[in-house]
Amino acid sequence: MAALFLGIKAAVLAIVVLALVRIGARALDTALKRVLAVAAFTGLFFFDLPFPLIVLGAG
Repeated sequence: MAALFLGIKAAVLAIVVLALVRIGARALDTALKRVLAVAAFTGLFFFDLPFPLIVLGAG
């Protein structure tokens, strides 16, 4: 029974990753948008900047 749920978990994860890639490809269609996304990720993950600051910097 546990193996069945493990298989379902993997299938759901694959569907979510595929949807994320498709949405990302549509949303990040220009170089400027890609640069902003990388800068926002870098600020949040590596420099621990607060999210409101990231939003203000992007807008």
